[in-house]
Amino acid sequence: IYLLFACSTDDNTSSKQTNSTTLKDLSICVGSTENSLGFTWFSNEKDKGILKIVKSSDITDTFISSPYTEYKAATTETDNNKYYSNKLSIANLEPSTEYTFIYGNNSTFSEEKKFTTSDFSTDSVEFLAFGDPQLGASDLEKDSKNWQSTMEKATTTFPNSRFILTLGDQTNEFNNKKTISKQYTEFFNYINVATLPVAVVNGNHEVRTSLLMQHVNLPNQTEPFINEEYDATLIGDYYFKSGNALIMVLNCSFSDDTQVHENFIKETLDKNQSDSSIKWRIVAFHQSIYSAAGHVTSDFTLSLRDKLSTVLYDNSIDLVFMGHDHVYIRTYPMCKAVSESADALEGVYGSKSNDISLTNTGNGTAPDIPESSDITSLNEFTNPSGPIYVTLNSSTSSKHYDLAEEKFTYGACISQENTSNYSHIKADNNTITVTTYTVDTNKIIDYVKITK
Repeated sequence: IYLLFACSTDDNTSSKQTNSTTLKDLSICVGSTENSLGFTWFSNEKDKGILKIVKSSDITDTFISSPYTEYKAATTETDNNKYYSNKLSIANLEPSTEYTFIYGNNSTFSEEKKFTTSDFSTDSVEFLAFGDPQLGASDLEKDSKNWQSTMEKATTTFPNSRFILTLGDQTNEFNNKKTISKQYTEFFNYINVATLPVAVVNGNHEVRTSLLMQHVNLPNQTEPFINEEYDATLIGDYYFKSGNALIMVLNCSFSDDTQVHENFIKETLDKNQSDSSIKWRIVAFHQSIYSAAGHVTSDFTLSLRDKLSTVLYDNSIDLVFMGHDHVYIRTYPMCKAVSESADALEGVYGSKSNDISLTNTGNGTAPDIPESSDITSLNEFTNPSGPIYVTLNSSTSSKHYDLAEEKFTYGACISQENTSNYSHIKADNNTITVTTYTVDTNKIIDYVKITK
């Protein structure tokens, strides 16, 4: 587990101001390897930023008198004209070790902060996943408090989680860079309260500015996507490994060019084929291709689903996490469709004309529905025939959508309780389980278990 906290607390804000230098929006991202992390912070000073770090056990008196290591950040301009982005990576961290660090610009440094690395075990992993926080979609102060509550509930309930995965639309505003900047400050403020490194997905609300890219330092990225219309640099596809899981994150919000994403997946699997510790293949992107709300019938969604679902099947992906539609739905295993699959399903499960599972099938995938309807057959799968897709509801209740009227044969569990949700994922060498909870009472909404 990683722990991140300040030695002293102030008013729960991520900013520090001394004289004319302001430090804000610290983010700590998953690294390219288990023993590395990516750091980013904003400062109003353009002088290159510095991070100083030392094992806490090596501090005998004060931090400054300790044998710390100093790292210099790459500093660039941002879409928030008042601030510069500082980025650096730290590698070769030791397992199960507490570190203390400070960061800053122009000789102004933050308070001391600490984190503890995990044991870097490769036979298991736990992590937390969150649907669209979308801070500011209702009221920024309210949404931020809900985000804090979600972080605190999830991380205290599952203290062995290694990282946080957020599935896009961290913020709500499309265009106003000042407003977006405020929303990101709140988002990263409470990520830091949550004490875990983060992996983010680029959402559709985050394709008109470069601010998300400027706030995070993510590993193993492809070339960034460029939105020329808005002169915005966006997150590329990227991957990282944690425990026995390989996680691949796609930016489908800007690019639905499936060939680009397919090439990335295949290249990533090729690079990691010799790693025998990888048991589980996980993919995350923003727009749900197997949802139960209004976006499910959009041309963009149908096109992406038609092409990408086959790519994920062909590359033996186990689990797919998505957001965007602010409802919860978890599919059956989605196996490769045969030409008669839609007609065969229609005869058993109803009219094709009103069933999203059966219309626009194209070259996509169809659900592998068990014959039994008992709870085990709906929730537990041994050597499933294809990927299982999980669309997560809002993690802040900043926005919820009504369920669509169409039928969704592919949905093993469909839920809209209009309350904040989060999911806990736990994997060992034989099983991986996804359990989804409400934030307010920790009631279980759904669970799915894969054994292979």
